[in-house]
Amino acid sequence: VKAYTKVSLSPIYSRSPIIQPDIVVVLDPSIDKSIYLEGLKDDGMIIINSSKSDSEIKSVLGDKYKIAAIDATHIALDVLKAAIVNTAMVGALIKIVPLASLESVEKALHETFSKKVADLNTQIVKRSYELVRLIDWRTFKPVIVQDKCTRCLRCWIVCPEPAIYIIDTPYTTASGRQFKFSVEVNYDYCKGCGMCVEECEPKAIDWVEEVK
Repeated sequence: VKAYTKVSLSPIYSRSPIIQPDIVVVLDPSIDKSIYLEGLKDDGMIIINSSKSDSEIKSVLGDKYKIAAIDATHIALDVLKAAIVNTAMVGALIKIVPLASLESVEKALHETFSKKVADLNTQIVKRSYELVRLIDWRTFKPVIVQDKCTRCLRCWIVCPEPAIYIIDTPYTTASGRQFKFSVEVNYDYCKGCGMCVEECEPKAIDWVEEVK
């Protein structure tokens, strides 16, 4: 099933189908890619419901398009106990392409459904909004130098995504300094914004060019 949505700041009078979309949202990843890639502009965006890794998704979709992924099925099953992924994909869409705010979507849900159903779907939208990730769009990435890191966690505080995380594994530096944990980067969520690099006072985060 294909559905079309046109968005514009000015009135839209055409009711024709969209032949060359800017964005494609794929709810069912089992659909043959030729169906949803048809007509997509060269600089277009694909937002796909998938539990696969970034490398697996890229091996299917290639390097021609911008790609974002979210395991919407897992979120829906966890919250609704049913694989109804519509609202999860809405959450992913508005994070990647800010066509609407979280607040406006939540308001629309409560205006459309009963409180119980709206509350559940609001949970789904928010989780999807938080967890959707862009695939391979950085030009540079942060690499933490464990021997220089003081574990102040300022990088973790300023990171706008859940990309900086803590590993409960003791670490001893070359100089003999001991720490109870290490700080790492999850590149599935890292946008390459560089905020952690700027914030790091001991200069313990290298800014490394991505190699494709």
